[in-house]
Amino acid sequence: MKVLNFAQFISLNEEEEIGGKAPQKHFILDGASSAGKSSALTKLDDSWAILPVDSFYNVMFEELGEEDFGNSGKPTLSEIYPGCPYKYSSPEDPNFEKAARWYMAQEAMHGKILKEGLKDATGKTFGKPETEDKVIYDDVQGDVIDMFSPQDKPKWLLVHAPIDHTIKNVLRRGDRPLDGVLGKSYIFKYEALPIKGGVDPDHSWTAEEIENLLPKEDWVKKFIKDLGIKDEGEYWIYPKKQDQGDYDIILNTRDDRGGQKTIDEIGMEAKREFNL
Repeated sequence: MKVLNFAQFISLNEEEEIGGKAPQKHFILDGASSAGKSSALTKLDDSWAILPVDSFYNVMFEELGEEDFGNSGKPTLSEIYPGCPYKYSSPEDPNFEKAARWYMAQEAMHGKILKEGLKDATGKTFGKPETEDKVIYDDVQGDVIDMFSPQDKPKWLLVHAPIDHTIKNVLRRGDRPLDGVLGKSYIFKYEALPIKGGVDPDHSWTAEEIENLLPKEDWVKKFIKDLGIKDEGEYWIYPKKQDQGDYDIILNTRDDRGGQKTIDEIGMEAKREFNL
């Protein structure tokens, strides 16, 4: 008797019973806050469906009665895709995150949400047109990989904005706190090691260099410590280990001259990777 793991069972069950299959091409577009993920989408044409995890969170919040985005009278997410194996009763439930990725995978395979006209917090409809077979999951973690069988899993692209670029991006946008972006989002993704290489191999960091870029505030020393810098030596930035394995592609926003790539350059580089 052949024993299937959970992802294989879900994939096999859906393919055989309701005709679901993984998209021809699909990628996770990952990156810390203010990394430039939106820039990576600028050169894609309409043949790609973008599925932001935040949109799934929105309608899940709404189904729990915690938000109202104007979807009254329309089918709920659990009615569109019944049978989610990850049961949750609040956003704090660990299964909430898994369920969001399960719903993302269902939409990538079946494309029912857009047809029902569900709206997210932006007031816009979202989902995958049934005729499209190329999908990008706009997310900050790799859990959607677990929702596909190994042979069907999406590729995982990480956009990395070095610390100096992240600071510039945050200040330019002006809509989020610098300590939250670096001290939470960047730390969630990266660590510093005294080994040359990593996601930005031509640029090393010392504690002093980072301090000189940032305001004289208490959180800065904690950020440096949490990043893993323990002495005055040179450190390079590496992605932290993720439960789903290694990233397939890392797009660094530092260019060959040491400067910051333009939006067009990031978009063209991402387009090449997506269309390979």
